[in-house]
Amino acid sequence: MKRILSIVMAGIILGFFAVNSMALDMSAGVKGGLAMANLTGKDATPPRGGEKKILLGANAGGVFNINFAPMFGAELDLFYSMKGAHGVVGAVADNLKYDYLDIPLLAKFTVPMEGAIKPVVYAGPSFSILLSAKEEISGTGTMDGTTDVKDGMNSLDIGLVAGVGAEIGAGPGKVLVDARYSMGFTTTEKLTDADC
Repeated sequence: MKRILSIVMAGIILGFFAVNSMALDMSAGVKGGLAMANLTGKDATPPRGGEKKILLGANAGGVFNINFAPMFGAELDLFYSMKGAHGVVGAVADNLKYDYLDIPLLAKFTVPMEGAIKPVVYAGPSFSILLSAKEEISGTGTMDGTTDVKDGMNSLDIGLVAGVGAEIGAGPGKVLVDARYSMGFTTTEKLTDADC
Protein backbone atom coordinates (compact mmCIF):
# COMPACT_ATOMS: atom_id res chain seq x y z
CA MET A 1 0.00 0.00 0.00
CA LYS A 2 1.47 3.33 -1.03
CA ARG A 3 1.75 5.85 1.76
CA ILE A 4 3.19 9.35 1.71
CA LEU A 5 6.38 10.12 3.59
CA SER A 6 7.58 13.70 3.71
CA ILE A 7 10.26 15.71 5.43
CA VAL A 8 10.08 19.48 5.69
CA MET A 9 13.45 21.09 6.23
CA ALA A 10 14.23 24.56 7.53
CA GLY A 11 10.67 25.72 7.94
CA ILE A 12 10.77 29.36 8.97
CA ILE A 13 8.08 31.24 10.81
CA LEU A 14 8.11 34.93 9.97
CA GLY A 15 6.36 37.57 12.05
CA PHE A 16 5.59 35.22 14.91
CA PHE A 17 4.20 37.76 17.38
CA ALA A 18 3.04 36.88 20.88
CA VAL A 19 -0.26 38.09 22.36
CA ASN A 20 -1.13 37.64 26.04
CA SER A 21 -4.70 36.56 26.69
CA MET A 22 -6.08 35.16 29.95
CA ALA A 23 -2.55 34.33 31.20
CA LEU A 24 -1.91 32.15 28.16
CA ASP A 25 0.90 32.92 25.74
CA MET A 26 -0.70 32.81 22.27
CA SER A 27 0.93 33.64 18.96
CA ALA A 28 0.31 33.35 15.24
CA GLY A 29 2.45 33.62 12.15
CA VAL A 30 3.27 32.34 8.70
CA LYS A 31 5.57 29.50 7.76
CA GLY A 32 7.21 28.17 4.62
CA GLY A 33 9.78 25.55 3.78
CA LEU A 34 11.27 22.94 1.47
CA ALA A 35 9.50 19.57 1.35
CA MET A 36 11.05 16.26 0.32
CA ALA A 37 8.41 13.61 -0.32
CA ASN A 38 8.24 9.99 -1.39
CA LEU A 39 5.89 7.02 -1.34
CA THR A 40 6.47 4.09 1.01
CA GLY A 41 5.01 0.61 1.19
CA LYS A 42 5.52 -2.74 -0.51
CA ASP A 43 3.93 -1.55 -3.79
CA ALA A 44 5.55 1.90 -3.81
CA THR A 45 7.70 1.41 -6.88
CA PRO A 46 7.34 4.09 -9.57
CA PRO A 47 4.24 3.56 -11.74
CA ARG A 48 6.25 1.96 -14.55
CA GLY A 49 8.98 0.38 -12.44
CA GLY A 50 12.50 1.79 -12.40
CA GLU A 51 14.23 3.84 -9.74
CA LYS A 52 12.24 5.73 -7.10
CA LYS A 53 13.54 9.14 -6.04
CA ILE A 54 12.50 11.92 -3.67
CA LEU A 55 10.27 14.63 -5.12
CA LEU A 56 11.16 18.16 -4.01
CA GLY A 57 8.37 20.63 -3.33
CA ALA A 58 7.34 23.41 -1.00
CA ASN A 59 4.89 24.11 1.76
CA ALA A 60 3.50 27.34 3.12
CA GLY A 61 0.76 28.42 5.46
CA GLY A 62 -0.24 29.73 8.84
CA VAL A 63 0.60 28.72 12.40
CA PHE A 64 -1.28 29.22 15.66
CA ASN A 65 0.63 28.54 18.87
CA ILE A 66 -0.52 28.47 22.50
CA ASN A 67 1.71 27.88 25.52
CA PHE A 68 0.00 26.51 28.63
CA ALA A 69 3.23 26.75 30.66
CA PRO A 70 6.78 27.92 29.88
CA MET A 71 7.76 24.41 28.74
CA PHE A 72 4.49 22.99 27.33
CA GLY A 73 2.21 24.13 24.56
CA ALA A 74 0.33 23.22 21.41
CA GLU A 75 0.64 24.23 17.77
CA LEU A 76 -2.02 24.11 15.05
CA ASP A 77 -0.78 24.50 11.48
CA LEU A 78 -2.67 25.03 8.24
CA PHE A 79 -0.39 24.39 5.22
CA TYR A 80 -0.50 23.99 1.49
CA SER A 81 1.94 21.09 0.88
CA MET A 82 3.41 19.60 -2.29
CA LYS A 83 3.96 15.82 -2.01
CA GLY A 84 4.36 12.80 -4.27
CA ALA A 85 7.19 10.80 -5.81
CA HIS A 86 9.66 10.94 -8.68
CA GLY A 87 10.29 7.83 -10.77
CA VAL A 88 12.97 7.32 -13.42
CA VAL A 89 13.00 4.52 -16.00
CA GLY A 90 15.99 5.09 -18.28
CA ALA A 91 15.39 8.50 -19.88
CA VAL A 92 11.71 8.56 -18.90
CA ALA A 93 10.58 10.60 -15.88
CA ASP A 94 7.28 9.66 -14.24
CA ASN A 95 6.31 12.13 -11.51
CA LEU A 96 3.35 11.79 -9.16
CA LYS A 97 2.49 15.27 -7.85
CA TYR A 98 -0.03 15.60 -5.04
CA ASP A 99 -1.16 18.88 -3.45
CA TYR A 100 -2.60 18.72 0.06
CA LEU A 101 -4.03 21.00 2.71
CA ASP A 102 -2.17 19.75 5.82
CA ILE A 103 -3.60 20.36 9.30
CA PRO A 104 -1.17 19.10 11.98
CA LEU A 105 -2.10 19.44 15.67
CA LEU A 106 1.13 19.19 17.66
CA ALA A 107 2.04 18.95 21.33
CA LYS A 108 5.13 21.09 21.89
CA PHE A 109 7.89 20.89 24.49
CA THR A 110 10.28 23.83 24.80
CA VAL A 111 13.62 23.03 26.45
CA PRO A 112 14.17 25.60 29.23
CA MET A 113 17.40 27.45 28.50
CA GLU A 114 18.81 30.90 29.15
CA GLY A 115 19.23 33.20 26.19
CA ALA A 116 17.36 34.00 23.00
CA ILE A 117 17.55 30.50 21.46
CA LYS A 118 15.32 27.74 22.84
CA PRO A 119 15.21 24.16 21.45
CA VAL A 120 11.74 22.78 20.68
CA VAL A 121 10.48 19.20 20.27
CA TYR A 122 6.98 18.43 19.02
CA ALA A 123 4.75 15.60 17.78
CA GLY A 124 1.13 14.92 16.97
CA PRO A 125 -1.45 13.82 14.40
CA SER A 126 -1.87 15.35 10.97
CA PHE A 127 -4.93 15.46 8.75
CA SER A 128 -4.25 16.02 5.03
CA ILE A 129 -6.99 16.89 2.54
CA LEU A 130 -6.17 16.12 -1.10
CA LEU A 131 -6.49 19.20 -3.34
CA SER A 132 -5.10 17.83 -6.61
CA ALA A 133 -3.24 14.77 -7.95
CA LYS A 134 -1.43 14.58 -11.26
CA GLU A 135 0.88 12.14 -13.04
CA GLU A 136 3.44 13.83 -15.31
CA ILE A 137 5.34 11.75 -17.89
CA SER A 138 8.23 13.09 -19.94
CA GLY A 139 10.94 11.59 -22.13
CA THR A 140 8.76 9.15 -24.07
CA GLY A 141 7.87 11.48 -26.93
CA THR A 142 4.44 10.01 -27.73
CA MET A 143 3.10 9.55 -24.17
CA ASP A 144 4.43 12.82 -22.70
CA GLY A 145 1.87 14.84 -20.79
CA THR A 146 -0.04 15.32 -17.58
CA THR A 147 -2.98 13.20 -16.39
CA ASP A 148 -5.37 14.09 -13.56
CA VAL A 149 -5.46 11.06 -11.21
CA LYS A 150 -7.39 12.63 -8.30
CA ASP A 151 -10.47 10.42 -8.83
CA GLY A 152 -8.36 7.33 -8.06
CA MET A 153 -6.98 8.80 -4.81
CA ASN A 154 -8.27 8.85 -1.24
CA SER A 155 -9.28 12.39 -0.33
CA LEU A 156 -8.05 12.23 3.31
CA ASP A 157 -4.68 11.10 4.65
CA ILE A 158 -4.26 10.71 8.41
CA GLY A 159 -0.69 10.64 9.64
CA LEU A 160 1.82 11.48 12.33
CA VAL A 161 4.25 14.40 12.50
CA ALA A 162 7.37 14.71 14.69
CA GLY A 163 10.08 17.34 14.63
CA VAL A 164 12.72 19.42 16.34
CA GLY A 165 13.55 23.07 16.01
CA ALA A 166 14.87 26.21 17.63
CA GLU A 167 12.91 29.30 18.61
CA ILE A 168 14.98 32.45 18.23
CA GLY A 169 13.85 35.63 19.95
CA ALA A 170 13.53 38.51 17.47
CA GLY A 171 12.27 41.71 19.08
CA PRO A 172 8.63 41.30 20.16
CA GLY A 173 8.28 38.00 18.27
CA LYS A 174 10.14 34.82 17.38
CA VAL A 175 11.62 33.09 14.38
CA LEU A 176 11.42 29.29 14.32
CA VAL A 177 13.74 27.10 12.28
CA ASP A 178 12.73 23.44 12.30
CA ALA A 179 12.83 20.09 10.56
CA ARG A 180 9.85 17.76 10.67
CA TYR A 181 9.11 14.23 9.55
CA SER A 182 5.60 13.16 8.63
CA MET A 183 4.20 9.82 7.60
CA GLY A 184 0.72 9.18 6.30
CA PHE A 185 -1.04 6.01 7.44
CA THR A 186 -3.75 6.06 4.78
CA THR A 187 -3.25 4.32 1.44
CA THR A 188 -2.93 7.05 -1.20
CA GLU A 189 -4.88 5.19 -3.91
CA LYS A 190 -8.41 3.88 -3.55
CA LEU A 191 -8.44 0.10 -3.26
CA THR A 192 -10.65 -2.00 -5.52
CA ASP A 193 -11.89 -5.54 -4.91
CA ALA A 194 -9.02 -6.79 -7.11
CA ASP A 195 -6.48 -5.11 -4.77
CA CYS A 196 -7.81 -6.87 -1.65
